[in-house]
Amino acid sequence: MRSPALALISLSLMTLGHVLAAPLPQVTTRGNEFVIGDQAFRFVGVNLRGIAHYGEGDVLIYTVPAHRTENLDGVVAMGGQVIRIFAPIPSPNLGPGLTTTEELIERLTVLLDQCEARGIYAIVALTDFYHASGFRVPGDDVYYTGGYLNSAFFSGGYLVNYLPWVQAAVTALQDHSAVFAWEIGNELTAYTGGVPEDIYPFVADVADEIQAIDTDTMVAFGGLSVQHLGVVPRDGGQTLAMFDDPNIDFVTVHIYNDDFSGDVTDTFAVAYAVDKPIIVEETGLDSSIFSNRPATLATELASWMDTWEARGVMQWGFQTQTYDIGDGDGIFGMDPNFFAFDWDGMNATYLARANLIAASPVTVPEIVLPAGDNVAADAVGWSSSGDFSGSYGPDKAIDGIISEASKWTSNGSSPTSWMALDLGGLHTINGAIVRSAGAAHERVIYNTVAFEVQTGPTLTGPWTTRFSHSDTHAPSRVVCNFAAPVDARCVRLLITDAGIDNYARIPEFEVYGTDTVPAELTGFEMR
Repeated sequence: MRSPALALISLSLMTLGHVLAAPLPQVTTRGNEFVIGDQAFRFVGVNLRGIAHYGEGDVLIYTVPAHRTENLDGVVAMGGQVIRIFAPIPSPNLGPGLTTTEELIERLTVLLDQCEARGIYAIVALTDFYHASGFRVPGDDVYYTGGYLNSAFFSGGYLVNYLPWVQAAVTALQDHSAVFAWEIGNELTAYTGGVPEDIYPFVADVADEIQAIDTDTMVAFGGLSVQHLGVVPRDGGQTLAMFDDPNIDFVTVHIYNDDFSGDVTDTFAVAYAVDKPIIVEETGLDSSIFSNRPATLATELASWMDTWEARGVMQWGFQTQTYDIGDGDGIFGMDPNFFAFDWDGMNATYLARANLIAASPVTVPEIVLPAGDNVAADAVGWSSSGDFSGSYGPDKAIDGIISEASKWTSNGSSPTSWMALDLGGLHTINGAIVRSAGAAHERVIYNTVAFEVQTGPTLTGPWTTRFSHSDTHAPSRVVCNFAAPVDARCVRLLITDAGIDNYARIPEFEVYGTDTVPAELTGFEMR
């Protein structure tokens, strides 16, 4: 336990450091990108799970305070910009006059100040699914069964200790610029001995509570993958709705030993569907399987970030010490102790990717919705190339209801199909919004891959293409801004690639424009 004098010195330095350090710019999201202003923020980083507790003499007894700065400096040297930490422990050594929660918040503040001084952001995980790690909320031992958080926790037990801890930590640190995101927990799932669906109301409640306190900081779930939730279907229904929640800002996936199986691709698909960033939040390679880990890592970084559009990749088990301080990983980690043979190579690989990111700035335009009202809602007629049934005609795509039961569905006879609307008169049309299956929380594998938005004088055309879209990632919502306003009476959605089974599923087709253009005067004056 620290002496009262050391505690006062620590608190004074903590306060001084926070005053003197320049605040980091705020990171937000814009579509599937992290952004600072209008510039994309993409990154490499590491997991430093217990760094907030180094040198405190409790959970990591072989650490000293200097290990914090040594590891943070090591992150900077490899080009890292984000670390991930596990914030709570059940029984910290208390500073004078501090409660357990206050002690944990003080430790977090010291660490975040040190991060801020180095230009590093931190993802703060607020609990851990696994009892053995030692990073859990004080008082929550009763909610672990067989080493995992149990059903009692997710069905209401989280309200007892966990939520008050979350509220206190977020309230105390809501203005700290080094917090990249609040993470609800590490690899949480309710399927172990419980009801998998209990995860959904839990996540919704906690995310809402965090955002109510700290509206400016991002929130993440912190999941391993969507399959880890144990709920089927894994890319639709409540799972998709959970990530579609506006209080959840990005998606995470954990990938080890280059295992890019359906578990991982399902998670990427969900991120694409909800149009939010995804990061590979944990990754590592077993050196007994991969003889050249730096080379494999370089290939992974290129694949994940360039092809699959992950916006960040974070190494698991990072430490800079040449001896074991208890916070590394002897199988998947990166350090000059267990992995002295490839320490330099791994550092060089991450630094090369960081330099590539820095050398390739990307401007992310603001997402601008088409101007005007949704005039499709007032359509007076419609037609299509063919419907799945009478219950799934084009009228279901303009009724303002986004659900699996209310959508236009083509007859599936061809990859190409269409629906057309008669708006009842000449309108000045600025664009459209097309929502696919995932928008109604159906499985995202059913999303439309390619389409065109066309205008014409009648329901039979002739048609002129005003907007084209093609994306194998198949987002659930596509905003279609025309290059210039167009005066037209009819609009057609031409599906050129319906996707996996040729059935176009469109729960809503919104057409945005101004009031009907007045008819030209004929020379007669009405009295």
